[in-house]
Amino acid sequence: MAIGTGAITHLVKMHELGACLLLVSNDGMNFWTGEFSSADQELSLLIVNQAVSELLGIQALASYLQEKYPSIPVKYLPVNYHFSSIMA
Repeated sequence: MAIGTGAITHLVKMHELGACLLLVSNDGMNFWTGEFSSADQELSLLIVNQAVSELLGIQALASYLQEKYPSIPVKYLPVNYHFSSIMA
């Protein structure tokens, strides 16, 4: 399995390096072209929405900043995503 994040993700190169499954975020796939070209080449994709993939990191950053700078108010503002998270 290969993991790609962001706009530098090169799906075909990842497959050429031997990955049989690609875990990517949708911001690095050139929108729909990445999905369709991968399907044409029979590449297996797990696609995670960019905002969802960053959610836990942003929440942790807010907590860290609040602890590091207690005199400055820091608050994570939750966003109502239209996606589901699956955690195992």
